[in-house]
Amino acid sequence: MLSLFFRCSTCKIVNSGRFENDPIVVNFDSLCNNIHNSYECAKKIEKHQLTNFSHLIKRNNDKLILTIENNADVIFIDKEFDDGVIRYSFRDYIKEINSYIVHIQYFEGNAYCLINKNSGETIIIPGLLKISPDKSRLVSYNVDLVAEYTVNGFVIYRLTNTSFIKEFELIIEIDEWWPSNAEWIDNNQIEFEKTVLNDTSEIVAGKVIYEFKGKWQIKE
Repeated sequence: MLSLFFRCSTCKIVNSGRFENDPIVVNFDSLCNNIHNSYECAKKIEKHQLTNFSHLIKRNNDKLILTIENNADVIFIDKEFDDGVIRYSFRDYIKEINSYIVHIQYFEGNAYCLINKNSGETIIIPGLLKISPDKSRLVSYNVDLVAEYTVNGFVIYRLTNTSFIKEFELIIEIDEWWPSNAEWIDNNQIEFEKTVLNDTSEIVAGKVIYEFKGKWQIKE
């Protein structure tokens, strides 16, 4: 049994005998109406998706099991500690980049995990993601100005068939701006709305573009 590189040591690859069918794309807009807890929302989404992706994923009590290539599984195991918890909930299979996305719930705060279905390579990202037009990169971003339980900032990865290669990461301090509503202008430019904190309220204060010219930088 091979352990994956992951924040939690309970993520494993094991043998599997299942076969893959075509994935199903689902819109989550209405699933979490009137739910104001991130974990409860994540569990409701997983319950919905377990039916749609029964050929790829399985829930066995505290274990979330995802099928990858070469008859193997990636297994996430919920954990409880004296000072907190880690719980995993399946969110979706992203066909464009052949990867799973899993919601991670901590005692305070949350994040997401992206798993390459070809290799099982696993990365933690701060929020949901957007994929470049040519499917060669992704950006994941998050804003948490008030509670500060989660990361404020964004990360950009270049994608291959088997791996995620980090190209740029920006973690932003609370007295600065925060990126929100990222949109790819083209394969080498991303436009963010700039969010700032004003009297404990999040407000949008303009836009900023990051571009890739040998490295990622603010477009002047």
